[in-house]
Amino acid sequence: MSKRSACLLALFLFCNPLFLFSQQACDTAHINTALSKSSALLDKGEIQSAIDTALFTWNNMANCSAPPELREKVLLQTAACYEAAREDFASKGRINQSIDMLERSIALYRQLPDNNTDLLANAYANLAGSHGLNHNEQMAVETGKKALAIRQAAKPDDPRLANNYQQVISDLMMLDDTASMRQYLLEWESLHRRLGAKAYLQARLNLANAWAFYFDLKGDLKQAVRVIEDTLARYGEPIRAKGGFVGPSEFRLARIYADIGAFDKSLHYAEKNVALFEKRLKEQRGKLFGRSHYAWCLTYAARAAWGLYLQTKDTAWYHLADRRCTQAEEMVFTMRDRSPSDGYREWMVDSDIFGNLTEVRQGMYALTGENRLAARSFETNEAVKTFAMQQFLHETYALQWGGIPDSLYQREIHFRQQIINLETNFFMVRRRSNADSLIAANDQQLFALRDQYGIFLAALEKEYPEYFRLKYKQPVIRLRDVQHEALRAGQCLLDLYIKNDKVFALLIRPDTIVWIATPFESTAQKALENLASESRQFAEYQKLPEKNMYNDCNHLPMLPTWLTRCSSGRYGPCCRKKCC
Repeated sequence: MSKRSACLLALFLFCNPLFLFSQQACDTAHINTALSKSSALLDKGEIQSAIDTALFTWNNMANCSAPPELREKVLLQTAACYEAAREDFASKGRINQSIDMLERSIALYRQLPDNNTDLLANAYANLAGSHGLNHNEQMAVETGKKALAIRQAAKPDDPRLANNYQQVISDLMMLDDTASMRQYLLEWESLHRRLGAKAYLQARLNLANAWAFYFDLKGDLKQAVRVIEDTLARYGEPIRAKGGFVGPSEFRLARIYADIGAFDKSLHYAEKNVALFEKRLKEQRGKLFGRSHYAWCLTYAARAAWGLYLQTKDTAWYHLADRRCTQAEEMVFTMRDRSPSDGYREWMVDSDIFGNLTEVRQGMYALTGENRLAARSFETNEAVKTFAMQQFLHETYALQWGGIPDSLYQREIHFRQQIINLETNFFMVRRRSNADSLIAANDQQLFALRDQYGIFLAALEKEYPEYFRLKYKQPVIRLRDVQHEALRAGQCLLDLYIKNDKVFALLIRPDTIVWIATPFESTAQKALENLASESRQFAEYQKLPEKNMYNDCNHLPMLPTWLTRCSSGRYGPCCRKKCC
């Protein structure tokens, strides 16, 4: 560039200083139209199109000047699109993609003014939850601490901090980090002291439950009981009066008392909640939500009644245990066999439900020798395996392997959500003065919707049979089917279930069964040696030739790997070895 040109350029810039520092004003009307379009697309479930529209608008605003309130509006809409995508990915089990969407939301929220810290804190809390679902507890703890710190910095005495403390402590519990748990528990207590009467009553009970988990990890079950019972005595009735939840605390007391052998107290809390669920079942005309919790209470009542029978030999306790087991089993079978068009179906995979049923039924079998008891337990445990596998396949893998387009999937989700909403609405209106007319109208809508959903599912099954099979077909496996159809003469099936410090071993042959329980020793090999030793005492085994005692089940020394792997599973698992 010549000297003359350089001088002219410098003169131009000197006379026009805004040339470098000014931008053309944004077209506000055009931006608002784009935001409305993005919002409409989001409402219709077209999440990717909504993201593209909002993101295009946000990026283009970098080339023009816009008032801060308009920039904030576009930013919030873009973040809302990412949040919707996060929920969609989470519903399909695609946790890594869900985490990615949350991180994008957080990057946007960080550009907001300081008075929007709630959005940032909530996003970090959701991100911590997603890391927990991804079984990355350490990352969940670190992210949860960020959410806590952001809310603390904005308002040190915010009552909602209790939720953040609860989340961090729950994740620390998964890491068995009792030292850090205690630190945050003490901070949470300090918050409640500062808040005084402003502290939420439910949060006080949640704090007691968190302390109970801490004492449980430390092996001090009596202290765990004391802290919950003291808090319930002080705040239980006010919490109930305000519609709060005390059931989880009473469930925990039922479990702890059963673990320490105080079966009368365990039965008190279990039966108290069984009565509550039975009342709700009548009020809701059979449309009960929380069936897993109901089944959980029934099985703890059965376990406590069985413990009392063993202590007293009073047959009344035996019959109560049998009745509660039967009720819980029937509930499991109902959920297993429920058609999707019938409405909400719960995945009953809580290990306590099946552990308690197995323990009680095996004890009864050892006492009476009735094969029906083993058959009931076997069918129930097969159901939990089905539930666990079906839950795993239900969204992500059914979508991946079934080949269904996303538009049909969204219609299916919409149908199911409408049915759940109407069923929930039944519960919400039952106490109103005109409840009967509201319930009649609700039932009419529900009937019509289920009819439409049934037609939709029939077409779905015809067009995408693999998807439908993966998602809805519930195989029923019974003991007699295994004996008469799966096994041949000379074959056997060994089914192992590990729960409550015991190995429950069911040996199935075409003509007979043997079911025993043995302590789960420090090593799997030792447990199997005990199993082999104790099983020889059974008459059914004594009838077999010595060389056929296990047939080819001398593969048993290979089983410790199975036992070790399965005993650490999430659902209180079952292991199986077919010997032939």
